[in-house]
Amino acid sequence: MGRLYDVEPDLATFGKTIGGGMPVSAVAGRADVLELAGKSQEQRVRFSGGTYSAHPAAMLAARTVMNHLTDHETEIYPQLAELGQAIRVAVENAFTEEGIRAQCTGYGNDVLTGSSLFRIHFPYQPGAELTSPDQVSDPALCDTTLAERVLPLALLLEDVYLLLAHGGVATAHTAADVETLEAACRRVARRLQPHVGS
Repeated sequence: MGRLYDVEPDLATFGKTIGGGMPVSAVAGRADVLELAGKSQEQRVRFSGGTYSAHPAAMLAARTVMNHLTDHETEIYPQLAELGQAIRVAVENAFTEEGIRAQCTGYGNDVLTGSSLFRIHFPYQPGAELTSPDQVSDPALCDTTLAERVLPLALLLEDVYLLLAHGGVATAHTAADVETLEAACRRVARRLQPHVGS
Protein backbone atom coordinates (compact mmCIF):
# COMPACT_ATOMS: atom_id res chain seq x y z
CA MET A 1 0.00 0.00 0.00
CA GLY A 2 2.83 2.37 0.82
CA ARG A 3 4.34 1.90 -2.62
CA LEU A 4 1.08 2.62 -4.41
CA TYR A 5 -0.11 5.63 -2.43
CA ASP A 6 2.91 6.75 -0.41
CA VAL A 7 0.99 6.00 2.78
CA GLU A 8 2.39 4.05 5.72
CA PRO A 9 -0.58 3.06 7.92
CA ASP A 10 -0.32 2.28 11.61
CA LEU A 11 -2.79 -0.55 10.94
CA ALA A 12 -4.47 -1.83 7.79
CA THR A 13 -7.16 -4.48 7.42
CA PHE A 14 -7.79 -6.61 4.37
CA GLY A 15 -10.77 -8.82 3.60
CA LYS A 16 -11.75 -11.63 1.27
CA THR A 17 -10.21 -9.96 -1.77
CA ILE A 18 -6.76 -11.04 -0.64
CA GLY A 19 -7.86 -14.66 -1.02
CA GLY A 20 -9.76 -14.29 -4.27
CA GLY A 21 -13.05 -14.50 -2.37
CA MET A 22 -12.04 -17.23 0.09
CA PRO A 23 -12.86 -16.65 3.79
CA VAL A 24 -9.69 -14.92 4.85
CA SER A 25 -8.70 -11.58 6.31
CA ALA A 26 -5.51 -9.98 7.55
CA VAL A 27 -4.38 -7.20 9.83
CA ALA A 28 -1.04 -5.62 8.96
CA GLY A 29 0.87 -2.68 10.33
CA ARG A 30 3.79 -1.35 12.28
CA ALA A 31 5.56 -3.90 14.47
CA ASP A 32 5.12 -1.85 17.66
CA VAL A 33 1.38 -1.61 17.12
CA LEU A 34 0.95 -5.27 16.19
CA GLU A 35 2.97 -6.27 19.25
CA LEU A 36 0.06 -5.04 21.38
CA ALA A 37 -1.79 -8.15 20.19
CA GLY A 38 1.23 -10.42 20.71
CA LYS A 39 1.42 -13.23 23.25
CA SER A 40 4.18 -11.45 25.14
CA GLN A 41 1.71 -8.83 26.38
CA GLU A 42 0.00 -9.52 29.70
CA GLN A 43 -3.07 -7.49 28.75
CA ARG A 44 -3.26 -7.71 25.02
CA VAL A 45 -5.70 -6.84 22.30
CA ARG A 46 -7.25 -10.07 21.05
CA PHE A 47 -8.35 -11.07 17.60
CA SER A 48 -10.93 -13.83 17.36
CA GLY A 49 -13.32 -15.26 14.84
CA GLY A 50 -14.74 -18.38 13.32
CA THR A 51 -15.02 -17.64 9.63
CA TYR A 52 -11.40 -16.55 9.48
CA SER A 53 -9.72 -19.44 11.24
CA ALA A 54 -6.68 -19.98 9.01
CA HIS A 55 -8.11 -22.84 6.95
CA PRO A 56 -5.28 -24.20 4.79
CA ALA A 57 -7.20 -23.72 1.52
CA ALA A 58 -7.95 -20.09 2.37
CA MET A 59 -4.32 -19.48 3.38
CA LEU A 60 -3.06 -21.00 0.11
CA ALA A 61 -5.50 -18.88 -1.88
CA ALA A 62 -4.39 -15.74 -0.04
CA ARG A 63 -0.72 -16.50 -0.61
CA THR A 64 -1.33 -17.16 -4.31
CA VAL A 65 -3.41 -14.01 -4.81
CA MET A 66 -1.04 -11.77 -2.85
CA ASN A 67 1.98 -13.07 -4.78
CA HIS A 68 0.18 -12.46 -8.07
CA LEU A 69 -0.86 -8.93 -7.07
CA THR A 70 2.65 -8.08 -5.91
CA ASP A 71 4.30 -9.52 -9.03
CA HIS A 72 1.93 -7.64 -11.36
CA GLU A 73 1.04 -4.49 -9.38
CA THR A 74 2.33 -2.08 -12.04
CA GLU A 75 -0.14 -3.57 -14.53
CA ILE A 76 -3.12 -4.50 -12.34
CA TYR A 77 -3.76 -1.34 -10.32
CA PRO A 78 -3.56 1.14 -13.20
CA GLN A 79 -5.89 -1.14 -15.19
CA LEU A 80 -8.40 -1.23 -12.32
CA ALA A 81 -8.24 2.54 -11.88
CA GLU A 82 -8.77 3.10 -15.61
CA LEU A 83 -11.77 0.76 -15.73
CA GLY A 84 -13.24 2.32 -12.58
CA GLN A 85 -12.90 5.78 -14.14
CA ALA A 86 -14.51 4.58 -17.38
CA ILE A 87 -17.48 3.09 -15.51
CA ARG A 88 -18.08 6.20 -13.40
CA VAL A 89 -18.07 8.45 -16.48
CA ALA A 90 -20.22 6.05 -18.52
CA VAL A 91 -22.85 5.67 -15.80
CA GLU A 92 -23.08 9.40 -15.13
CA ASN A 93 -23.36 10.15 -18.85
CA ALA A 94 -26.01 7.48 -19.41
CA PHE A 95 -28.32 8.86 -16.74
CA THR A 96 -27.62 12.55 -17.36
CA GLU A 97 -28.16 12.31 -21.11
CA GLU A 98 -31.50 10.61 -20.47
CA GLY A 99 -32.63 13.37 -18.11
CA ILE A 100 -31.78 11.99 -14.68
CA ARG A 101 -29.10 13.77 -12.65
CA ALA A 102 -26.57 11.17 -11.44
CA GLN A 103 -23.21 11.37 -9.76
CA CYS A 104 -20.80 8.58 -8.92
CA THR A 105 -18.45 8.52 -6.00
CA GLY A 106 -15.13 6.73 -6.14
CA TYR A 107 -13.17 9.25 -8.18
CA GLY A 108 -9.52 9.71 -7.30
CA ASN A 109 -8.15 12.39 -5.02
CA ASP A 110 -4.80 13.61 -3.72
CA VAL A 111 -4.24 10.45 -1.69
CA LEU A 112 -5.93 7.74 -3.75
CA THR A 113 -5.43 8.71 -7.37
CA GLY A 114 -7.51 5.93 -8.89
CA SER A 115 -10.15 3.50 -7.71
CA SER A 116 -11.87 0.37 -8.94
CA LEU A 117 -14.97 1.19 -6.88
CA PHE A 118 -18.05 3.23 -7.70
CA ARG A 119 -21.41 4.07 -6.21
CA ILE A 120 -24.26 5.81 -8.01
CA HIS A 121 -26.12 8.70 -6.36
CA PHE A 122 -28.96 10.91 -7.52
CA PRO A 123 -28.50 14.43 -6.08
CA TYR A 124 -31.47 16.78 -6.26
CA GLN A 125 -29.43 19.90 -6.98
CA PRO A 126 -27.28 20.36 -10.10
CA GLY A 127 -23.57 20.65 -9.37
CA ALA A 128 -23.94 19.21 -5.86
CA GLU A 129 -20.60 18.18 -4.43
CA LEU A 130 -21.01 14.87 -2.65
CA THR A 131 -17.93 14.55 -0.49
CA SER A 132 -19.03 12.57 2.56
CA PRO A 133 -21.06 9.48 3.43
CA ASP A 134 -23.43 11.72 5.39
CA GLN A 135 -24.28 13.68 2.25
CA VAL A 136 -24.90 10.74 -0.07
CA SER A 137 -27.13 9.01 2.49
CA ASP A 138 -29.11 12.16 3.31
CA PRO A 139 -32.57 11.88 1.68
CA ALA A 140 -32.81 15.69 1.72
CA LEU A 141 -29.80 15.90 -0.64
CA CYS A 142 -30.05 12.73 -2.72
CA ASP A 143 -32.82 10.43 -3.87
CA THR A 144 -31.73 7.52 -1.69
CA THR A 145 -34.80 5.43 -2.50
CA LEU A 146 -33.96 5.59 -6.19
CA ALA A 147 -30.32 4.64 -5.56
CA GLU A 148 -30.80 1.93 -2.96
CA ARG A 149 -34.13 0.32 -3.84
CA VAL A 150 -35.30 1.19 -7.33
CA LEU A 151 -32.03 1.17 -9.27
CA PRO A 152 -30.83 -2.29 -8.22
CA LEU A 153 -34.18 -3.81 -9.18
CA ALA A 154 -34.37 -1.89 -12.46
CA LEU A 155 -30.85 -3.02 -13.37
CA LEU A 156 -31.77 -6.63 -12.59
CA LEU A 157 -34.38 -6.35 -15.35
CA GLU A 158 -31.43 -5.51 -17.62
CA ASP A 159 -29.41 -8.54 -16.40
CA VAL A 160 -27.07 -6.38 -14.29
CA TYR A 161 -26.63 -7.00 -10.57
CA LEU A 162 -25.44 -4.10 -8.40
CA LEU A 163 -25.90 -4.33 -4.64
CA LEU A 164 -27.22 -1.03 -3.27
CA ALA A 165 -26.15 0.88 -6.41
CA HIS A 166 -22.47 0.20 -6.01
CA GLY A 167 -19.90 -2.01 -7.58
CA GLY A 168 -16.30 -2.54 -8.38
CA VAL A 169 -14.32 -3.68 -11.35
CA ALA A 170 -11.92 -6.59 -11.57
CA THR A 171 -9.21 -7.46 -14.05
CA ALA A 172 -11.70 -9.82 -15.71
CA HIS A 173 -13.83 -6.83 -16.78
CA THR A 174 -13.31 -5.26 -20.19
CA ALA A 175 -14.34 -2.16 -22.12
CA ALA A 176 -17.25 -4.24 -23.43
CA ASP A 177 -18.49 -4.70 -19.86
CA VAL A 178 -18.38 -0.93 -19.37
CA GLU A 179 -20.46 -0.51 -22.55
CA THR A 180 -22.93 -3.15 -21.33
CA LEU A 181 -23.42 -1.33 -18.02
CA GLU A 182 -23.76 2.02 -19.77
CA ALA A 183 -26.42 0.66 -22.14
CA ALA A 184 -28.30 -0.93 -19.23
CA CYS A 185 -28.23 2.35 -17.28
CA ARG A 186 -29.49 4.19 -20.33
CA ARG A 187 -32.46 1.82 -20.69
CA VAL A 188 -33.21 2.09 -16.97
CA ALA A 189 -33.05 5.88 -17.17
CA ARG A 190 -35.50 5.94 -20.06
CA ARG A 191 -37.91 3.77 -18.08
CA LEU A 192 -37.59 5.92 -14.95
CA GLN A 193 -37.29 9.39 -16.49
CA PRO A 194 -41.03 10.17 -16.61
CA HIS A 195 -41.20 9.52 -12.87
CA VAL A 196 -37.93 10.96 -11.54
CA GLY A 197 -36.46 13.17 -14.26
CA SER A 198 -34.28 16.12 -13.21
